[in-house]
Amino acid sequence: MTVVLDATRTFDLSAEVVGLGVVTRSAAELMTATALVLQQGGFARIARTADLV
Repeated sequence: MTVVLDATRTFDLSAEVVGLGVVTRSAAELMTATALVLQQGGFARIARTADLV
């Protein structure tokens, strides 16, 4: 599967996480973590819109 990362923009998130307290992540941090997990976990290839159009 290919994930076009720049097409999956998100927003900053903050939530209470059991055992960790309130956790806040910026949109950039969330996108980075998502790309890392998908790519390095072997679940997806990360691409940019410009590379596919």
